[in-house]
Amino acid sequence: MEKQFYSVKEFAKILSVHENTVRKAIKNKRIEFIRLGSTKKAAYRIAKSELSRMISFDLNVMIDGMVEKKMREKE
Repeated sequence: MEKQFYSVKEFAKILSVHENTVRKAIKNKRIEFIRLGSTKKAAYRIAKSELSRMISFDLNVMIDGMVEKKMREKE
């Protein structure tokens, strides 16, 4: 049976990026997710359809944008 949802760790591994990159993208609302639970430490799950969307999207462009934004905030 094929998975319908991925953990942050699985999603990062498939995209060959660090887990923190995926978490930042979730925080910046660039990746849609569901939250399992209502606490701050609740686990995230990302739909398989989101994986298809992200593979077609250049993740490096998104990362560069986040880094540039952070640098501007520090100035």
